[in-house]
Amino acid sequence: MSKSSMHSQVSSSSSSAHMSRESYVSYLIEHDPQNFEYKSFDNSSEYLEYAITKTKEITGRKMQKLAVDNFVQEAVINIKKDTTLQEIESLFTKLHNHYTGFKIFEVALHKDEGVFIDTKYDVNDLTFDSKNLRIYKGDEDVTNDVISLAPNRDIFFNKANKKWYAEKEFENEIDTTKLQKKMNYHAHVNYTKWDETTGRNARLNKNAMSSVQTLVANHLGMERGLKHSQTKRLNHWQIKKIQDEVNKQKKENQASEAEVKSTIAELRKELQLQKATRKDFAELEQINKDLKIKLSKQELEVAELEGLKINFASLKQNNTELKAELKERPTEQEIREKIEVENDELLNKLVQDDLNSNTLNEMK
Repeated sequence: MSKSSMHSQVSSSSSSAHMSRESYVSYLIEHDPQNFEYKSFDNSSEYLEYAITKTKEITGRKMQKLAVDNFVQEAVINIKKDTTLQEIESLFTKLHNHYTGFKIFEVALHKDEGVFIDTKYDVNDLTFDSKNLRIYKGDEDVTNDVISLAPNRDIFFNKANKKWYAEKEFENEIDTTKLQKKMNYHAHVNYTKWDETTGRNARLNKNAMSSVQTLVANHLGMERGLKHSQTKRLNHWQIKKIQDEVNKQKKENQASEAEVKSTIAELRKELQLQKATRKDFAELEQINKDLKIKLSKQELEVAELEGLKINFASLKQNNTELKAELKERPTEQEIREKIEVENDELLNKLVQDDLNSNTLNEMK
């Protein structure tokens, strides 16, 4: 079950244009208009003027500058694929009934954002640690086994033929059927916490904010996030920055085609110097093929090439020591000659012993 989340901040000047898609969005992963919905209500600027006047009438005091500056809030809410505009409207009606305020100015459902994921794992089994820039499957760190391709950054959509490419010039097509999609279903809501019956903002302390998260989860039929979590929702620019950093680290660790060629050439030269057998060269060519396959899948790291060199150097040292040991061993001819010498020495000794024995007997 998807986890719920609702986080608010002061609405920016570009918020409305982004919500309504009045401003161009270049990073969509879905290009079907049905994946986007928008609805506007009262004009926030006109309502602010009304609120300033009404606050003075009800409280006898002028609305403070800070309250004016923070009057319009933007909430970003995690939603499900089938969440409707009506559900978001009724959610804010509930919030109003519980806490006052929470008047909506405009709402949008964005079900067309996300990234492509290239991995052997099911993307629904992965969790992303934005603090430490790691990706996990359960407790296992699988960051190096996951490649994210963000639209208009790592992969580019051609509106003319509705296909994806590896570059902005649309030269090399990418088969996205082999990739998974990690969708970012969410709603944007511009609203105010100010209430026209009290002339004040809804008061939300820590416990009330926790209750809001529970209400949101129950209303949308989603799993509630962890209570008292320190996690903050990231905007799409922050997510982009994190993804860029993760991809940068992966690229730094990944081996290049030039590094593979250089490594194989180095090892081939060593085999030639050692006057290796055809079998040795054949094994090296198989290693070369295996490395190229890993390289094409972006699964080959520089560390693996370094490990290959170390293993090869160790094998070379063992071969050198073995050759030295064999060199010190006597040949078959040398062994035969040594045996003959030892036999001659033994025979001479036996003859001398026999002569000495006879001489003693004669003296007696």
